[in-house]
Amino acid sequence: MTGTSQAGCGQAGAGFGFGPAAGQGTLPLGGLPATSGTWGTWQLTAAGRAWDITIIPIPAPGPCDHRFRTASYQPGDTLRHLVQVRDGDCAMPICARPARACEWEHAIPWPAGDTCAHNGGMHCKHDHRIKEAKGWAVRQLPDGRRQWTTPAGLIYLSEHYQYPD
Repeated sequence: MTGTSQAGCGQAGAGFGFGPAAGQGTLPLGGLPATSGTWGTWQLTAAGRAWDITIIPIPAPGPCDHRFRTASYQPGDTLRHLVQVRDGDCAMPICARPARACEWEHAIPWPAGDTCAHNGGMHCKHDHRIKEAKGWAVRQLPDGRRQWTTPAGLIYLSEHYQYPD
């Protein structure tokens, strides 16, 4: 989610609203109506201030749509943030370091592998080094999870962060 603050008129403590940025009214805070669609740019109004908010879906399991792929080594801010939200924490199954404190890592090294959600994950510095150590192998599955194979041949599978409904 990205936002841009804009000064708005109104008194501090005025109502909260959430609606289409085109100014077609506001919605109560707490969700989008079923008829509004789900993604796009919306306007959040709170205490007399308005922010344009772009809501972007988290990369879902399944084929990647390559929407935020980049030709460069480093991902753009949107791609990095979406993968951080998708992964939740380090892609090493036994590590709980938050994804925002991790490095972007290509499953297939760049430039042979794309800088895209289907080839990227978040690894803490420690586990990034483990991945590159002799005998370790990491493979990214089509749904974005990582399969880690130890030098002893043991296989561990990362899971995406499970958000409550």
